[in-house]
Amino acid sequence: MKKMSFYNYFIILVLAVSFSCQKEFLEKKPDKALLVPETLTDFQQLLDNSSQVMNFTPLLNSVSCDDVYIPDDIQVSFSLFQQKAYRWEKDIYEFTNIYNGDWDRPYQQVFYSNIILEGLASLNNSEKSSPAFNDIKGQALFARALAFYNLSQEYCPPYGGGNEAKQLGIPIRLKSDINATSERATLEQTYMQIISDLEQALELLPEKTQYLTRSSKPAVLGILSRVYLAMRSYEKAGEFASKALEYNDKLLDYKTITSTGTYKMPRALSNLNPEIIFYSILSSTPISYDNNVFVDTLLQKTYDDNDLRKNLWFRVGANGMLSFRGNYTGNNSVFTGIATDELILTKAECLARQDKVKEAMEALNKLLVKRWKNDSVGNKLYVEQTAANKADALKKILLERRKELLWRNLRWSDLRRLNQEPDLAITLQRVIGGQTIMLPPNDKRYVLPIPATIIAQTGMQQNPR
Repeated sequence: MKKMSFYNYFIILVLAVSFSCQKEFLEKKPDKALLVPETLTDFQQLLDNSSQVMNFTPLLNSVSCDDVYIPDDIQVSFSLFQQKAYRWEKDIYEFTNIYNGDWDRPYQQVFYSNIILEGLASLNNSEKSSPAFNDIKGQALFARALAFYNLSQEYCPPYGGGNEAKQLGIPIRLKSDINATSERATLEQTYMQIISDLEQALELLPEKTQYLTRSSKPAVLGILSRVYLAMRSYEKAGEFASKALEYNDKLLDYKTITSTGTYKMPRALSNLNPEIIFYSILSSTPISYDNNVFVDTLLQKTYDDNDLRKNLWFRVGANGMLSFRGNYTGNNSVFTGIATDELILTKAECLARQDKVKEAMEALNKLLVKRWKNDSVGNKLYVEQTAANKADALKKILLERRKELLWRNLRWSDLRRLNQEPDLAITLQRVIGGQTIMLPPNDKRYVLPIPATIIAQTGMQQNPR
């Protein structure tokens, strides 16, 4: 067969996903030979499609959390279902048939991954012995696990309530067959599949990779740490964060940042930020543009005057509202990948929860000293934080997690897990059109509804709202 270009692969694969449930497409689908890439180069090209399918994460949890403030007059620039998600409405798809990319794109990533894994299995022994084989297989397993994890943070209930074997998870699609029935696994099965894929990927991937858009051993360890954190399995979350930091524990010293541009942070894909381990971004949306969304001024006031983030990350506009300029992408795209600052904060939190207060504060101080000013003659202004006990340490670490990981697509997951602890739970509030609306802890609206089009096509059970 004449080898097709990657662009043609992309068109066919997107059509396969976009129309996989439509009867007309199933009756006229292309020759299977045209659907399946054949070589290791083909498979790597699919994984490297980071500008259209891979390396994107869902956006509605960022719209729904308290990282952002969107003025009433600007909300109209958002899609209707995004506006409804921002207002925490029960039916965010009411009066709209827009197909939701938060569901669609992760399952495109899963589809790509399954195509690759099946193609790899069909290669001859000589091709399977290639050094690239294990790397590509590990990348596909990582991509599938990350897609399942991202879906679980929006469409599954929070983990840790003790009823995971009965609660509904997401469809776990492990084959590329577009005719396969979509059925929801349990919450337990969902997380176990994510962990299984990541554990396999860990054995296959290299310690370092040429491109930050490709996965590696420390990237896998970082995602495992996120998964176990979401499960409230804090000992394991801390263990995997520590293992990832053994590969890279470098931090960017903010005192060295001299940029005068709009976005002060170094460009991630130019390898100018030593903290970046794996690169991904939020799906394209008005939330990416700083003239559409803002940051709560009360949150900005929690940064010390000697904290360099206070000026590097925020700009006061003519309207007096704060724009966020601290994206780890180095531009207006929202960074959602793995970086060492996140891992250090996870390690610190998990140490505090194990009552290892001294070690927890040492980890926190290692991060914060890189964020603080020196005085005019170069003397360090940062004063190391201490904690009286476990509760004090946890309070301080979680505050710094809130400040350091702003706009990282992590806040929604943090709220979901922390709301299960009465001492840490909070009620979110917004004032829209002069009315105050609230999202109490553990509300059913912390689980987003599956798009109505998917429910209609598959008959799957909808999430209660």
